[in-house]
Formats: sequence, structure tokens, C-alpha cells
Amino acid sequence: MKKILLLIAAAIATVGVARAQFVLTPNGIANNTDKDYLVFEYGSKSQSELFTTVNMALNAMYVSPQDVLSIVKNNSITINGVATHIHRDKNMFSTLSTMTMNYTIVVEFKDGRIRIMNPTINKLIIPSNGTSTTSYDGLEWIAYLYNKKGVEKHPKTNESIEDHLNNIVLKITSSITEKENDNW
Repeated sequence: MKKILLLIAAAIATVGVARAQFVLTPNGIANNTDKDYLVFEYGSKSQSELFTTVNMALNAMYVSPQDVLSIVKNNSITINGVATHIHRDKNMFSTLSTMTMNYTIVVEFKDGRIRIMNPTINKLIIPSNGTSTTSYDGLEWIAYLYNKKGVEKHPKTNESIEDHLNNIVLKITSSITEKENDNW
């Protein structure tokens, strides 16, 4: 019975995360609130417990976490990640179907809750045939993904970027609910 209740609680938490996704827009990355962050509640968990659980999950997620994570103990973790297999819509200039994205996600901790700031795309690196690449720094990526009227130019690319960023958020939030169920 206890396991069933824990599974139901985990499912409810996962549904909450699924509704609170980050999306790409012609104005940058947004979420379903009017703020530039999302807050996730975890009842009686202390700031230190939440930090430790998320830190362990992120350390397991990245090959070289010391190069990716900037930590202020018990207060925040900044993820400076690189995703090398972001789907890219092919065009007549290139047959390569992936690109690289450099991104930043900041996670902050307080007793009973974590705050995840809207992710930032720092750079998109798009390969051409051969050895040349095109880079879009800062907010230049918006011009690559959207036309001047705000219409998506590369819907599958946008979806791939959103999926990658939202999967990181899901892994962060689910690490806390999974830790509650991990009683080895």
C-alpha cells in the first residue's frame, strides 16, 4: 500500500513538471508563468537535503561535472552545459542533422523548495558540410529559429532544444521524488 501511494505521489509530481515546461519563443525562453523561473515545492525537506540530492543527480548526469557545475554550497548550482546532439533540420547547404548548444540553467535552494531559472541558450553551433561552422551567440539564436514575423523556421529543431532543456529539469525534480522512494 505504501509503495502504491508513493507511486501516485511521484506520478502527480511528474504531471506537475510536464505542465510547467520551458518553451522557446521569438522573445527567448519562457515558461507558463509570468516570472522568469519556476518554483517546485518539497514540503519538509531542508535546503541542505534538497541541495545534496540535486547535486548528486547532476554529478551522475554529466561526464565531467567539475567542468559543468558551479556550486555555492546549499544555495545554488549553475549548470553550464553543452548538448552535442540537438536535432537540426537539414537544408540545401548541409546534410548534417545535429548541432551543438551551450546553455546555462540555475537552480536555487530554500527549505522546502527549489527555484529553477529559465534556461539561457548561450550559443548554437551549426556545422556545415566539411569543417566550417556557424555560431549564434547570445540571443542571435532567435534569428536562426524564428523569422521576423515570429514564425518558427525549424520546428523540429525548436522541439529538440525544448526537450533537452525540459528533460534536465525533469531529472532534477524527479531526483528528489526518487530519493524519497530509494530506501536501500
